[in-house]
Formats: sequence, C-alpha cells, structure tokens
Amino acid sequence: ERSGFPGKFPGLDWKDDDTLVPQARQLLLGNAVGNPQVVKAYLKRLESRASLHDSAMSDVILCSPRLSTALPRAFVDFLLKALLNPLPKEELEERRKRYEAELRAVRDGGHRLSPFLTTGFTSTDDFRLDELSIGEGRQQFYPAHPRREPFKSLFEHAPDEAIRFVRCVANHAIDAWRELHEIQNERRGTPIPIDLSFPWGEMRFWGGAREYGMFRGTFSPHALTSGLMAMEAWGFDQIDAGTTVDDLLARVFPGQRNVALLGIAVSWMLYKPTASFACLPISTNPRVWNADI
Repeated sequence: ERSGFPGKFPGLDWKDDDTLVPQARQLLLGNAVGNPQVVKAYLKRLESRASLHDSAMSDVILCSPRLSTALPRAFVDFLLKALLNPLPKEELEERRKRYEAELRAVRDGGHRLSPFLTTGFTSTDDFRLDELSIGEGRQQFYPAHPRREPFKSLFEHAPDEAIRFVRCVANHAIDAWRELHEIQNERRGTPIPIDLSFPWGEMRFWGGAREYGMFRGTFSPHALTSGLMAMEAWGFDQIDAGTTVDDLLARVFPGQRNVALLGIAVSWMLYKPTASFACLPISTNPRVWNADI
C-alpha cells in the first residue's frame, strides 16, 4: 500500500496505484500460508480504516482459499468488520449528534439549518429493510450464489469459522430488523418471536415470512443470502457424507436468532426425512408451516 513517503521509491509512479497497489496486495495476501503473521497484521491494518476501498475488498476476497486455510479466524474478523454497519439505533444516535452540532453552529454562526438534516427515519428510509445494516455497496456478493467466495472456501477449509461468519451476519441483520420495527412501531407493528425447545436448550427466532425466505434471496442483502445458501449447500454435503440432521442442527443452531435458519433446517429435513427430537419442534410449528408453505 502507499507508504506516505514520496520519493522513497524512485522509478515508481504512485499515479499507477490502480495497477500497482492491487498487484502488491494480492502478492502479500497470497503468502498467507507461508507468512501468516504478516498477512494477519495487514488484515488488522485494513480493519482499522474508516472505510474500505472497493478494490481492497475485492483483492481480499480473491485470496479467500489461502486466507481460509491459513488465517480463518482473522479472515472472518476482517469480513465482519467490513460488512457489518451500525445498527439503526446507533445510526439514529449519530444523526442526533450531528443535528445538535448543526443547531449549535446555527446559533453561533447565524447560518440557516439544512432542511435535509433529520434526527429520525422517514418513508424514504424503507430501503433499510432490504439492507438491514449489512454493507452492500461494494457489490462483491451480487448475484447471490451458494458457491460465492468467501463462503465457499470457508466452508471447505474452516466450517466452524464459516458458521460463525454466517451466524454473525444473520444475527446482525435480524437485530437491525427488530430495531427498525421498534423505531417505527406504528408503521411496522410489533414482532413476535418463535420460541422452540431443542435437546440442547431453548431457542428464540425473530422474523416473519419475508425473513424466513432470506436463504432464497427474498429482499435480503446479497452477502447474507450468499452465506445462507452456502450453509444450506454445505449441510447437504454433510448429510451425504453421513452426518445426521440432528447432529447438523446441533452444530449450526446454537447462538442463531434469525428465522431464516429454520428455513434451512426444513430444507435439510426434507432432503433426509428424519423423525427426531431435534426436528420435531420445527416440523410441528404452525408459523413455520405458514412461512414455508
């Protein structure tokens, strides 16, 4: 990356960043297996940036096979930092602070208050139900697909980290969904959770029929849909390899809050019909029937 020391590297024209920097970045990231600590430190450096350039994200994802093998946890931490935007309540708090700062500037300087500055969400913010505080500006995950990187490599080389990645993104999205309903309760109504009892404990899932279909791409962020699709496909492979649906659910479900996981579970149950205590609460829940059928 550009070092900030012009003249230190004679013969290099930093106007050629569009070609030089990506090549250098890919060379560095490609050495993740041979020199993991250096690459880990570089990922941390990228994490610390206020915003991530499109090309940087593209180059990191391009190196998914090596990063998933050598540094899966650091790789997932980086991806979460890049993808998870502030939740609606946090965003509103930032808007409030900017509004109050603008008011102070108006009082002190006498200029007029901007008509576009607000402290709340309006009807023009309805797109937030599609974005759900997941960074989609880089278009790295469009169109959604189960074989899209980095999910493909993570599920191949580090499935537990892949599960953590999808869980964090799915939970963040449904947390955003809940906060939007709380903020705009009069327009959106009050969410009612689905409470289910499994052999490993009680679980609560949030979301309606629209959110249930996130793993099929119904009005959901492409990154989330790709991750859910990849998890579903990985589950099919695990079942083909001899893993029971019960064991698969026990591995994937803990910590999940997004109702879309119930949709994936139904897909696995239909793929390998099973009568068990783990499948029973899902297959007998009328709200799951309503969302799925």
